[in-house]
Amino acid sequence: MKTEKTDKKVFDPTNYADPLFGVGSATSAGPTLPAGSIHPSPETLEKDCGGYLRNQPIIGFGHAYTSGAGGTKCYGNFLLSPTLEKVEIEHSKRATYAVDGTEKARCFEYSVLLENGISAKVTPARSSAIYTFTYPENQDAVLLMDVAHKLDIDASLQHGLLTIDAKNKCLFGGGRFFGNWNDAEWNMFFAMQFDTDYTELGVFEDDKIYAVSSSGQTCVSIDRAKRLGAYIKFAKGSTVKVKIAISFVSDEQAKRFLFEQIPGFDYERVKLVARNTWRETLGAIDLYSDDTALLRRFYTAMYHMNIQPRDRTDDHGKWDDFHTVWDTWKTLFPMYALIYPQKLGAIIDSMIDRAKENARLGNGIVVADEFSSGREGLAGQGGNDVDNVIVDAYLKGVPLQKYTWEDAYGVLLASAERMRTPDYVEKGYVIIANRKTVSGVDYTWRIKPAAATMGFAFNDKAIATMARKTGKADDCEKYEKRSKNWLNVWNMEVESEGFYGFPQMRTDDGVFENGFDAHGGYNRHFYEATAWDASYINYNDVSLLVQTMGGSELFTKRLLWACEHSVNYYNDDHGAEGYLNFTNEPSFHIPWLFCTDEIRRPDLAAKVIDGIIKRFSMQNDYPGDEDNGGMSSYSIFLTCGFFPFATTENYYLHGTRVEKIVFHLGNGKDFCITGENVGDENIYVQSATWQGKALDVCKLTHGQISQGGHLHFVMGNKPSAWAKR
Repeated sequence: MKTEKTDKKVFDPTNYADPLFGVGSATSAGPTLPAGSIHPSPETLEKDCGGYLRNQPIIGFGHAYTSGAGGTKCYGNFLLSPTLEKVEIEHSKRATYAVDGTEKARCFEYSVLLENGISAKVTPARSSAIYTFTYPENQDAVLLMDVAHKLDIDASLQHGLLTIDAKNKCLFGGGRFFGNWNDAEWNMFFAMQFDTDYTELGVFEDDKIYAVSSSGQTCVSIDRAKRLGAYIKFAKGSTVKVKIAISFVSDEQAKRFLFEQIPGFDYERVKLVARNTWRETLGAIDLYSDDTALLRRFYTAMYHMNIQPRDRTDDHGKWDDFHTVWDTWKTLFPMYALIYPQKLGAIIDSMIDRAKENARLGNGIVVADEFSSGREGLAGQGGNDVDNVIVDAYLKGVPLQKYTWEDAYGVLLASAERMRTPDYVEKGYVIIANRKTVSGVDYTWRIKPAAATMGFAFNDKAIATMARKTGKADDCEKYEKRSKNWLNVWNMEVESEGFYGFPQMRTDDGVFENGFDAHGGYNRHFYEATAWDASYINYNDVSLLVQTMGGSELFTKRLLWACEHSVNYYNDDHGAEGYLNFTNEPSFHIPWLFCTDEIRRPDLAAKVIDGIIKRFSMQNDYPGDEDNGGMSSYSIFLTCGFFPFATTENYYLHGTRVEKIVFHLGNGKDFCITGENVGDENIYVQSATWQGKALDVCKLTHGQISQGGHLHFVMGNKPSAWAKR
């Protein structure tokens, strides 16, 4: 039976958000605040990009991680390691397993008892965190701070400093690091203080380990990459509280955060504030269910979608750790537009700040899709996807605090004229030989000619939409025309499974190579997609897409074929099956093409979406990397029964799986979704009402939802005539 959660004191969503869910999808096991700068988390000997793998021994606690990312491992800096007896700097020699059943992760606290008898717990503030370490009675207590460490690189600090302030029980330092996904080096600093009397202080540099003065300050600087850290010894059986803060500007800034955010050593106070902060954030959506497994998945997804990007405006002045917008523009930012519009407005303000700063610096970048540790990175996985975020937010009435939408439009124009490639602007397509922008900056190897052409065209269509809405007729005409450039990489001669016409890159000479297989092109023609996936990229011009594929009947037949033959294409198998990977970003939106005005076959969408939902019902992980909130926000839309087509005002409906969900919209209104006859087998909408009146189309607009209202689905186990053309 359902639980009516009318009393907020009865239902607490923080009881269900579990950071140990998803660690197999490259998330971190430790807690952070919503958009918090610091992310204290246990780090294991073998690890994923989140610093953690199940059934691995723990080597310490790092203080920054990227959430759910793939590829090169980022951060893991300032590794804090409690250990016993000796100063052991080799991770494998001090790594210790958690005692079975003692590891507990919540969005506001992580705690564990290690097999060596040390217990540890940590809770976060905005840029700082506080630990309690309790050591066993029979062995000397040791605490290591590995200053130069990052994930996979123990000597990542190239130029830096470590200062030990013995009198005040403080350590601080940091400097310039290398080795993140973004090739740029970055500055990062820490400040740390402990509350317990020590027996010895010391330093380790490479293989040298030596004690230092127990009075005054000791400073150690390095000007080349090498290991550097400090150790502290305590009496047997000590309980030690440690607080630590990070900054991407200076150690002085880190010290300010440390003493302002956690002035004393009141662990319980910090934990209470963290829990209350998450209670408010997770409370933006009420899910009415007695299914504890579903509640765990749902509220953990809400937790994960609020980790990145991170708000570092009080540090280096920007929202940070967009890793990358390619992963998040379809699902995460549209979710923010509904329930956290002020947050999204602040993010776009920060993007405009970055554009202004980049113009001042003359670095050739407008706003990059990848921005981590305060450094721009031209990833080039799709188009210029920041354009999509800005246009989508504009269409949905997101409020800006610092700038105007005219300022935002100026960023879009700069992006359109400077961040495309010269070949795209002049010839209408991207070539493999030139990955520079018009402004002369190189994209990374991730830019793929056909995908970039289609992505840039998508961006241009979005800009044309905003131009039309703001009365800029000349711009609208220009970018509407340029948005058709995706047709320049559409080869009508390519045949696959009896269907004709697929995207394919052109050679540097402007021709299509013969013999192209539409099941291929993965990471050559397209980024993380085949030609089957990429066929559906330009969904913001559905009518032209349908026309290009031969009209609605043939389009439907082709899409159904692809969906029915994509049952094994999951978990980023590098195009092995070669149809549609619904759990990777290029294909997220594809099932809802059945729901568009041109097709109106929600029954076909429902069958495909049911398979995706089943994939998301895994016990402990997402079906692939969580991707900085991309996958988690996707899962919430799947559960709730509707999906946004970003850069349009449309949400397409597929029916809910639960009896009641309430979105507390950022404008103060409530959007309530209810389901009748819900169940795992009842995947088809039989009928629907909106505001008590029959709804005979399978979409709502943002304008409708933003006014608040009640969407009711009647579900069943057989296809129905609901909303069909």
